[in-house]
Amino acid sequence: MSRETEETPKKDRTPSLERPSNVLVESDASTLPSARRGQGDETAFVVVSLLSKTDRRIEALEGTYGEPDSVHVISVKGRADNGYDTVRTVSSSGDLTGLSMRIGEALSELHDDDVYLYFDDVTSLLQYTDLNTAYRFFNVLTGRITAADGVGYFGITPKAHDDRTVNTLRNLFDDTVGMS
Repeated sequence: MSRETEETPKKDRTPSLERPSNVLVESDASTLPSARRGQGDETAFVVVSLLSKTDRRIEALEGTYGEPDSVHVISVKGRADNGYDTVRTVSSSGDLTGLSMRIGEALSELHDDDVYLYFDDVTSLLQYTDLNTAYRFFNVLTGRITAADGVGYFGITPKAHDDRTVNTLRNLFDDTVGMS
């Protein structure tokens, strides 16, 4: 005999394997491939913006998932746009500890929601840190997104890097798409 108790979880938090959790987007995408989870209470976008392209990234997410219930922005200090539910800042594009903490805060706060994160952009981050450090950072970040049953999109400009750099980073992602 089974009965529901107050301890019964609202939803199964087991990551879906049908669709990728983390996607490397190789260009300036205006639309994104769908990787909808659809299990959360609400839909939340988290945009990590190193380049002040926050509105464009939100439009790309909206083009795929519709209008969100909330938008959370993590931005380099002084580049944050106004009008979002939450704006968190870091001191510089190379502040990996600050980025990691702010992203972790957002994912924790939104744990019952369907979270779609857009990291803009990998190319800019690589100007501030070496490939090995960036690899470790993105390895941890993609793991957090998968554990949260979220979907992460990571923009990169492949022509700005050598083949070794791009191929090394591709290994971290479930899928790679080229968008125009």
